[in-house]
Amino acid sequence: MLNDRDKQLIGDPSASGLPPASLERFWQEELPRLCSKPAVYNQVEARIAELTTKRDDLNEKLARAEREVAAERSQLDTELASLNQVLGP
Repeated sequence: MLNDRDKQLIGDPSASGLPPASLERFWQEELPRLCSKPAVYNQVEARIAELTTKRDDLNEKLARAEREVAAERSQLDTELASLNQVLGP
């Protein structure tokens, strides 16, 4: 990670945080290797379940918001149509 940091700082002296090369290596090499340990494997499974639940909750929230906006838009369209009808063509 330090080598990755040093390489990153050459191109961007103000860079901070985990270097992208280290992050990529973690996802491609380190985590798959660590998952051979049952405890880590179980943690990854638990995190997947947690993220899936959060995503499902967000999907439901989004669907509810879409329904609410559609209902509000429908009310506006109805009122606009009525007002336009009063004014005539």
